[in-house]
Amino acid sequence: MKYNYFYLYAAVLFISALTAATVTAQSILPPDTPGYTFEFYDSDNGLTNHYITSLAHGGKHGLFTGSWDGVMKFDGSVFTKLDGGSGRIEGVAPQFISSLYYDEPTDTLWIGSMFNKNAGLFKYHNGHFTRYCSLDGLPSDNVSAVCSDGQKIYAGTWGGGIAVFDGTKFEVISKKNGLSDNYINSMAYSPKTSTLWAASKLSGANLIKDRKIIVMDDHTSSLVNNYVHKLAVDDSENIVYFGTSGGVSKFNGAAWQNIITGAAWQNIITGAATISDNFIKDIFIYKPKSSYKSTIYYISANNVSISNDNSFQNINIKKLSGRELELNAISADENYIYLATDRGLGKIGRR
Repeated sequence: MKYNYFYLYAAVLFISALTAATVTAQSILPPDTPGYTFEFYDSDNGLTNHYITSLAHGGKHGLFTGSWDGVMKFDGSVFTKLDGGSGRIEGVAPQFISSLYYDEPTDTLWIGSMFNKNAGLFKYHNGHFTRYCSLDGLPSDNVSAVCSDGQKIYAGTWGGGIAVFDGTKFEVISKKNGLSDNYINSMAYSPKTSTLWAASKLSGANLIKDRKIIVMDDHTSSLVNNYVHKLAVDDSENIVYFGTSGGVSKFNGAAWQNIITGAAWQNIITGAATISDNFIKDIFIYKPKSSYKSTIYYISANNVSISNDNSFQNINIKKLSGRELELNAISADENYIYLATDRGLGKIGRR
């Protein structure tokens, strides 16, 4: 049986084949991708829904994966469904997961859920789910992005702006306060500068600090494209990354740099050694223990780009894996790159 889902968060229609047969944990190393291995995990490893939308490293818990069916933990080999006490969610764990954020100091997983009757902001702590919705002060039950400053939780919503949660009540930041758009795609917080960044559906990004909002779009700044899908902050380098429909923009607080492919604009990195696709769906920043420089991972629908100190390496996932996969999210640790796809979880390793 097949179910059709409309993935509004990326504005693309996907069809998820829940019972599609796939090869599990198969290592593939084609001649044109030397040094890499690829393994794939799906229902044979306990995954209850193939369409994975989001990833979050959970410390001792392993890797959290979010799908239309809910949240699961992946220990490197098998998946375990995340179920908790009934709490305020009437015995139903969250489904239609749009975002995951793990807060390690409090050992709490924050979950955004969209487009279902049980949607909202969820907290998972000590095996127990708690749901927050419009009755609690959320401006919309469709939560599309989550981040934290270490004290407050920021929930970006699809149509209601941003909800700021102090553990007791919600405060709302919306277009009425100067936000560029109430449809939020992504958020990131910089502890170094005490700045919240919020990406919108069609109206660029917002810098929010000390209750002031500065809109950055292709008119007010050098942002390469107003449709910002993903924000990521590298505090070690004091750089904010903007993944858009037209490439990547980098901002260090004073100057902009844009990274696109197939063009020769001023102040833009081009050529073979750059990103392979301008439609950036996700960005993940990892700082290896063995290096003082961060590694930046970008994904488009079908490719992975890896950047170290402005040098790029691109991986064609079809060539590496031998299968047609739609990439939705990326994460990484010291040993592996993890890919959330429309058919399961991909894991890239180095030989």
